Amino acid sequence: MVNQYLSTACNIFTNRGLLSPHPAQVNFMLIILTTLKNYKSVPNWHNMITDKMTLWMLSHVSTLPLDHAHVAIFNWVILGRYKGFWASK
Repeated sequence: MVNQYLSTACNIFTNRGLLSPHPAQVNFMLIILTTLKNYKSVPNWHNMITDKMTLWMLSHVSTLPLDHAHVAIFNWVILGRYKGFWASK
């Protein structure tokens, strides 16, 4: 599933005429896959971000411009937490 997600992300880059991340000097795909493997080795890894943390992040990002990196990261956290695979569990 993750490999498909990363492949799709690479296709989005190339379809928009952006440079593919594959020939980069830093292997970002390996970093992501290694991090995911380490992340999944933690007990209860899908519950690592608590509701209290989510509320804190919400109050923090609500003061930032919409194009700020923290806002984008928070959007991914919310997407993964409430709309992703674990939302059906």
